[in-house]
Parts: sequence; structure tokens; C-alpha cells
Amino acid sequence: MTHQTNILLDIDNPAALKVYFKLLLDIIHIINAIVLSRGQQNDQTLAQARHFLQEYRSTSMSIFKRSAKIGQVNEVGIARDPNEELLEQLVDQFTVLIAASSFLEVSLTCVAKKSPEFT
Repeated sequence: MTHQTNILLDIDNPAALKVYFKLLLDIIHIINAIVLSRGQQNDQTLAQARHFLQEYRSTSMSIFKRSAKIGQVNEVGIARDPNEELLEQLVDQFTVLIAASSFLEVSLTCVAKKSPEFT
């Protein structure tokens, strides 16, 4: 599966972005349902969830930044995102997936093993 890593920065059409957000939200709902139903003891499922997060890291970071309104300023101040509700749902679902798969803990452990000065 290939993906456009900076797609959130390239779409100027709010309707197209809304469709993208809805599709991504549906996908993450399914992934979260699988990860949560199989539980913390299923290493294969957790590894696949972490792989998904790694592959879509730039997308998730863009969603977090967009939700926090980082880099979105117009002449009056902070621009209101027309897809704010979908963004909030995506942030919630990405947060659930990150927490359920222990993505941060595993990532930090891998970085610490590769570079001893990190610890």
C-alpha cells in the first residue's frame, strides 16, 4: 500500500479533504477495533498496528498539527478548519492506537538501543 505522505498539505479543496479524513477515520476505527479486541497479549496484531503507525507517521503528525492549528494563520488570526470535528475524531483515534499498541514505548526503546547517547 502506498500513500501520499504530505497529502494534508497539498489539498486545498475542503470537500476532498473531508472525504480523505472520513476514509482515514473509518480505517483507524477498524484497526482500533481489531487491536483492542485482540488485546495486549497479541504480539502479531500489535506489531502490525505499530507498522501502520510508522508508515503513516507523517500523516498522523500532520493531523495532530492541523488539529492544534500549528501553521494555520490568516490575516485575522488562527483560521478555523472546516473539518475540525473530523480532525478531533482522528486525533482521538490515533491517540487510542498509539496507546494501545505501545507505539511510543517501543519506538523509544528502539532508538535507545541504536544510539546509546540517547539514554
